Amino acid sequence: MKLQVKPNGQAVITVPKSMRKAKGWENGQELEFVLNKEGKLVLKEVE
Repeated sequence: MKLQVKPNGQAVITVPKSMRKAKGWENGQELEFVLNKEGKLVLKEVE
């Protein structure tokens, strides 16, 4: 994945197409980052 910072300071992470397809995510899918018990960053679907 690649982190890009826009001129307005907003950070954008590009999710690889293969991962998006495997998860069935479409444009507009709401996602969130959470820290798990081991302190690792996890990307989850917002329910």
